[in-house]
This record gives sequence, structure tokens and C-alpha cells, in this order.
Amino acid sequence: MEVFKINKPKELSELKKKKKVNLSSGFSTLLASEADEKEEVARAANTSAVSSLFFLQEADLPDISRQQNFARGEDLLAKLKEFKDSLLSGNISKDKLEEIKAKLSFERVKTEDKKLEALLDEIELRAHVELAKYESNN
Repeated sequence: MEVFKINKPKELSELKKKKKVNLSSGFSTLLASEADEKEEVARAANTSAVSSLFFLQEADLPDISRQQNFARGEDLLAKLKEFKDSLLSGNISKDKLEEIKAKLSFERVKTEDKKLEALLDEIELRAHVELAKYESNN
């Protein structure tokens, strides 16, 4: 009868790390470059929404009307993002559409800040366009 010897577990420092294999073929580099290009395209697509958010965040808000418009813009952008995500996942709910319509139905408070007004006009226009596109397809 043969008896097996039981060893203690090795320390983590004793374990050898696997070395990465450097392939000389161009296929792996081609795949890596394509992945990088796709990431750049995906990042570039969302720059307008991000720049709008940066503008809203950097705005100096001395009065209540500007604060209300600031909150309205942020909320509409968040609702539009949720709408886009639900479109991409295929799980569009009527509640999300109704929330956006309700936000758009309230008239915003006018301010003296022309940049903020123009930005809110763009956000509201984008919301109206996206809702119209969706409703015309369904």
C-alpha cells in the first residue's frame, strides 16, 4: 500500500505568475487597434451631453430662477439618458415617456442669462425631437 504525502499549501509569493505570451502575428495588434477605435467613437458620441452638463455645473447661480432652470436642465438630461438606455435595452416604459412630457409641459422661468436660456432651448428641443421620433415609429 502506498501512502501519499500531504504538503502544506504554498505561500502566495512562491506561486509563479503566468507570463503573457507576446504573439508576433499582426492579428492580435489588429484586434487591439480596432478595439481602441471603437472606444474613441463611443466616447466622441456623448461629448455634447457631457459638455452641456459641464456648462450647467459651472454656471454661477445667484438667483432662484436660474437655480430652477439649472435643475430643470439637469433633470431633462437625466430623463433623456434614461430614455436612451431604455431604447437600447428594448424596455421602454410609458411612464418614462410621460415623465419627459410632463417636464416639457411646465413653462420654465425666464432668466437674464442668454447662455443658460440657449442651452435649455437645445435640451428641450432634443427632448421634443426624441419623443416625436419614438412616437412616429410606434
